[in-house]
Amino acid sequence: MAPILARVLANLGTKRSFVIHGCGGLDEISLAGEALVFEIRDNNIKETTLDPVNYGLSRAPISALAGGDAKINARIIKNILSGAQDQAGCSCH
Repeated sequence: MAPILARVLANLGTKRSFVIHGCGGLDEISLAGEALVFEIRDNNIKETTLDPVNYGLSRAPISALAGGDAKINARIIKNILSGAQDQAGCSCH
C-alpha cells in the first residue's frame, strides 16, 4: 500500500512528502526493525530502507511501545514533558 500512496501523492503534485512502512506494519519508524521510506519530491519517488541499528540504536519489540492504563499513561506523559530520567515511569514492562 505504501508505494501506491507514494504514487498518489506524486500524482497530486506534492512538493515533498514521505510515506513510511515500518516493521510490523507500523506507519512510522520504530526500533522493531527496518522501515521502507518513500520520499516523494517533485513527482519523483525515491525508495530507501532505514534501519535504526545503523544509527546506534538497539532493537526493541513493538510490544515495548505499550503503555498501560490511564493512570500509568498520564505518568509516562508527565515524565516525558518534565524531562525525567526514567521516561517510562512505570513498572509495567
